[in-house]
Amino acid sequence: MIDFILAKALIGLIVGLRCLPYGMKTRLFALILRCFLFLVPKYKEIAFINMRQVFPEKDASWHQALLSRHIDSLAAIFTDFTYLPFLTPEWIRSHVSLEVSEEVAELLRKRSRPILVAAGHLGSFELMPASGSVLFEPLAFIVRPFKNQHLDRWWNAARGKLGSQVIPRKGAVKAILKKIAEGMPVAFLFDQNVVRNNAVFVDFFGRPAATTAALGTISLKTEAHILLASLRTVGTQQYVLSAQLIEVDDIYQSASMEQAGKIHLITQRVTRQFEQDVLSTPEAWLWFHRRWKTRPEDSGLAHMYDPQKD
Repeated sequence: MIDFILAKALIGLIVGLRCLPYGMKTRLFALILRCFLFLVPKYKEIAFINMRQVFPEKDASWHQALLSRHIDSLAAIFTDFTYLPFLTPEWIRSHVSLEVSEEVAELLRKRSRPILVAAGHLGSFELMPASGSVLFEPLAFIVRPFKNQHLDRWWNAARGKLGSQVIPRKGAVKAILKKIAEGMPVAFLFDQNVVRNNAVFVDFFGRPAATTAALGTISLKTEAHILLASLRTVGTQQYVLSAQLIEVDDIYQSASMEQAGKIHLITQRVTRQFEQDVLSTPEAWLWFHRRWKTRPEDSGLAHMYDPQKD
């Protein structure tokens, strides 16, 4: 009952916010975020730890300025999320443009092989599946369910309103292969920390990062094209949906490399390109996540976020 009431309250808030101007909502979310960080400062420290890993050459004042820009960017992203339940194809076509190379456009037209889409928590990632469904074609994407089942059902219905299909993360492999067999592109959010048993460790800004092995495993099994996608903001409620082809055919065809090595190298190549995306728009990445929390076994690396655990 409590979950139901909380879900209805949050849904009512999202619906109610619809009547406010975009700029007012963004300023409201920015104020809420700054108050939250004042009351729960550990997340600010997590962000600074991450920034020192990615930008070790920058000083504390630069990191502080990046944090301020990130709060404003995150406020805009949260504002964008409130539009998700009300999106229409017309809104997307007037607010989102597609930016792909001729090579990517050609493989999207031909569809001679499966397509896997890798994406990170960079920019308005919740709007990306709906945008891709309108500008390209519907896709399936893997999500972590909300603990509140009432909210989860409502939000997933909003996510799938324009044709996208949600695949719960737990036990997702079978569903992913089914969607691929049906010819549907499948998208992964791949840039967050995972537990060691599900991880392949790749270099991410100079430190091993526990990254889902699912992307490399599924791509190797299906020999899919891999696209790295993002939805970046280029103006007030104006976005560019981009997709870059990650070259992995040489890995698929290698006779000398074992499967584990192939999965690692595929994941590393996607990660290396994602690094460039983060560097190009650092304020748009999610800095409050403990990206390097899980360490390789017997690595000797210090715990980044809690040295007392060593």
